[in-house]
Amino acid sequence: MAAQAEAIFAEISAMGEGSMLEGCIKGIEENWFQGRIAESAYNLERSFNRGTRVIVGVNDFTEGNERTRT
Repeated sequence: MAAQAEAIFAEISAMGEGSMLEGCIKGIEENWFQGRIAESAYNLERSFNRGTRVIVGVNDFTEGNERTRT
């Protein structure tokens, strides 16, 4: 995870020609951050649909907890 974060920081810094602040501003102006978030959300949803990502009680292992709520 640390290596992934460093890669993202390097990409932002490169967008700002060595300045993280300028890279962030350019990323905001060019919707770079929104694009990365959208791509991540899309990939997460695909992994749920393929069954490669499990949330216990939500998309798998949902049986056995059928108690009645009052």
